[in-house]
Amino acid sequence: MHLDLSSTSIKELPESIGRLSHLKSLDIRYTDINKLPDSIIGLQELEEFYTPQIFQRKKVPQSVITVAKRYISKKYVEKGLYQDEALIMALSEILFSKGLHETEVDEAGHVKGLIFAEDYGKLEKARFPEFITDLKFLENLCFWGYNLSRVPKSIGKLKNLKILDLGRNNFRSLPSSIESLKKIESLFLNYTRIKNWDFLSYFPKLKQLSLVSCSLIEIPEVIWSLTSLEHLNLGFNRNIELSKYIGKLKSLRILNLNGNSLKEIPRDIGHLDRLEVLKLYNNYLTELPATMGSLKSLKKIYLRQNKIKEVPAPIKNLKDLEIII
Repeated sequence: MHLDLSSTSIKELPESIGRLSHLKSLDIRYTDINKLPDSIIGLQELEEFYTPQIFQRKKVPQSVITVAKRYISKKYVEKGLYQDEALIMALSEILFSKGLHETEVDEAGHVKGLIFAEDYGKLEKARFPEFITDLKFLENLCFWGYNLSRVPKSIGKLKNLKILDLGRNNFRSLPSSIESLKKIESLFLNYTRIKNWDFLSYFPKLKQLSLVSCSLIEIPEVIWSLTSLEHLNLGFNRNIELSKYIGKLKSLRILNLNGNSLKEIPRDIGHLDRLEVLKLYNNYLTELPATMGSLKSLKKIYLRQNKIKEVPAPIKNLKDLEIII
């Protein structure tokens, strides 16, 4: 038996819903229901339960926890998850059904990856689901497009995280507990409004950093200390200038500077011996430094929507280089 009340004008569920003992699926998404009757815990055969967005913005009701624990988590246990992790996945499904896109589970039954993603602008501010910070084996977390105004201190509990994506949110800072995430290798903070980037120094193993459309006026100095970076994406910020310190990032393989109103590229870029891809679309460049001719690993350089009339011979003579202009 399935009951789909999504996108209806219903404002509350009656106590009598608990009598639907054979109900297997209940969908109340996109309604004005903001609380649940106690009788909801009597739906003993419930396998699927989807709630409105308002439940993402407040403390998880005890009735939701009870339903998740007694009924919804069973299917995750059957898939091999440990009981406590099965409960977390059940709560994620109930509260973020549309946004929960992918789950990665290892052979031992531990959740290794979670991807939550929503259509930015269609949500009011969501609350970061702190219960997922109890997934101690989690390595990959994406929480994209939820209008988060804050990230809780408990995120520091995810000490095995290697990939973290918090893009398209509204927080302006991250808690100091993020210092505990020593294993982070890839960090995506696109479309955020962070003011102080010093926390990046906490991630000495960082290999990939993406700060697209973060309204940067200048490139944070701390980035030049991230010498393990292999992929740096600073596309579509404001009128930033590329510092001579770019030459310190000797591990870089991919550098994306599209859409930044750049007027010049410093000579020091010639020190990036491992650079393979350089993206410079949509800037105000009129020339390139001849020192780029020493970039022996360079395979592609994107130069469209600039004012460059001539590419220096040392660059054009690079073996296997494709110039897209």
